[in-house]
Amino acid sequence: MYVTAIRVEGLRGAPSWERPGLGRVVDLPPGPEGVAVADALTLLSASMDGRRLHAALVRLGLSHPADDPEIVEEHGLPTQVWLSDVGGVKALVRVEEMRNFTVYAEIEPDPPLFGRLRELAVRDPRLVTALGQSPTIRVKVGWLLSNDHTTAAIGLSEVGIGEVAFALSSAERPIWLPGLLRDLGARFGRTDPVEPGSAVTARLLEASLSSDGDVRHGFRKVANAVAGPPFSLGRLELVRAEGRLHACFGPELLRARQFGVGATEALRLAAAVYLNAPDVLIVEASAAGAREPAAVREWLARATQGDDATLEQVILVPGGSP
Repeated sequence: MYVTAIRVEGLRGAPSWERPGLGRVVDLPPGPEGVAVADALTLLSASMDGRRLHAALVRLGLSHPADDPEIVEEHGLPTQVWLSDVGGVKALVRVEEMRNFTVYAEIEPDPPLFGRLRELAVRDPRLVTALGQSPTIRVKVGWLLSNDHTTAAIGLSEVGIGEVAFALSSAERPIWLPGLLRDLGARFGRTDPVEPGSAVTARLLEASLSSDGDVRHGFRKVANAVAGPPFSLGRLELVRAEGRLHACFGPELLRARQFGVGATEALRLAAAVYLNAPDVLIVEASAAGAREPAAVREWLARATQGDDATLEQVILVPGGSP
């Protein structure tokens, strides 16, 4: 699946932002505006999958890592959450003007997702009509903050397929809808530019030792990717020395730090593409450590193309100043 349209209302940096007609590679605006749109997509995916919400809150500075956000769920969909970092809330939302924000997206299903919808249509005739018109999925979520900005109510305000809208009240909501939404939420991924290199290396080691052949194959693809253009670091080797694990490259086993930030960023990016492999990958500062940023962008674009594609869409977030 991939996102074909986004509309954001109420976030600081993107108080009223909309873009239709999105393709497989999306360039968001530079500066806080683009980051706000990326944050909106992160909140959208977390609002559809309660298992992802705590990590999203920490990532966006709305909750401290050690705090329990006291997530209230209904059929696996979060409906309320405690926000322990009020300063982070005020930085994200235009609280001086409103206590709510909304995120709307249109999603084009890929063949497996379309096939799942067709299977569900056997039990729900409304889906037959919807899929006959257009398979585009429409989702809109809203967050309403309490007066003290410490609690947020989370709600779906629109879900539709084609021209058919589905009821969202507990009594009338289709029984298959929460599962479909959790599936959609899990198909979003986002790189973390501050993830420590040691954490990336540990993830790669786990992948190399996995009993799952596909995961081990993903590790090999990561190793091949960072060895060649546009990164050209040399063959990846995982080395343990004096009780510490290191990502090293080439026959001389040069450590990642000897390449500056570029090596860790290359590993982080290749792991996102070949190990995490979400349908929609949000990439922040995708080439900050690369000598050829345009080549990195082209490499990401190729990951969405052909039979070997591991991604459906790449959304690039340049950050920096506007």
